[in-house]
Amino acid sequence: MFVGLSLLTTGQLAADGLRLPSMSTLRMAILTAGMAWSTWIVWRLAAAAKPIRRAIAACALTTALALPTAAWYAQFYVW
Repeated sequence: MFVGLSLLTTGQLAADGLRLPSMSTLRMAILTAGMAWSTWIVWRLAAAAKPIRRAIAACALTTALALPTAAWYAQFYVW
């Protein structure tokens, strides 16, 4: 949510002539922090499971988060 709202806000500011060149890096940092936090939550929720199942859960979540992260990366740095 923060990434999308910051994109909207900085887009409006850019239309008014105010450029914020480091915002893409800040957005990726926020997105990376959210991804790491989500993985940590799954790791904690799976604490009662066997270690292999816990690792599988963390890998599954990381894989699921990779596609939206790649899409945001493309929007920030490729386009």
